[in-house]
Amino acid sequence: MAAMAVASATARKIADFFVEAPMYEAAPYIDTNMRMDLLDYFRSNLPSKTTNMFGETASVVSESERSLLVNVGKGVELEYGLAVSGCDSLLVVIETLPTPMPDSKVSLFGTGWKVARRASVMPAPADWLTDEGRANIERVELTVPFITASAKFVEDGNKLVFTNTIGEYYSDKDSTASEVARYLKPQITYRFNGKTFVPAK
Repeated sequence: MAAMAVASATARKIADFFVEAPMYEAAPYIDTNMRMDLLDYFRSNLPSKTTNMFGETASVVSESERSLLVNVGKGVELEYGLAVSGCDSLLVVIETLPTPMPDSKVSLFGTGWKVARRASVMPAPADWLTDEGRANIERVELTVPFITASAKFVEDGNKLVFTNTIGEYYSDKDSTASEVARYLKPQITYRFNGKTFVPAK
């Protein structure tokens, strides 16, 4: 019976889970009726007339069986992903804020929208260091006050790809920008191992 339940869950599309998502934990700004309207407009190739709870226009940007990207207003994006490995699956919710640099928060849920045992995943600051960065850690700490990163779910391979966005904090004419490029990795990839996301080797 358990295997049948898992098979049933993985046979569903991410849009089904999106409609059922708990508002405050996984779908801020847009209630259930708004979500259904958003999907209707997108699938009908019509401009969205749906507004979020703050009166800002929201719209679906893209949809596939296991990935859904929604602009919920003023550039704030929510991406929903369904990671599947055999009979195991996990829901991924990525909230990306646009300013001052794109910065993402990744939350993980079971297919019943219960918070996963590992509720979130994000590279630690030390994970971003290149070999040169580790060799110049004091300089890194002085030049990089914080690290921001955007995240994307990649269906092919069940991956989470984190992209370092802190470079956008510096102008092209700032010598610090070249240091950041040398000291920090541009991207870090995690893969779904059937239970959670782990760094890809």
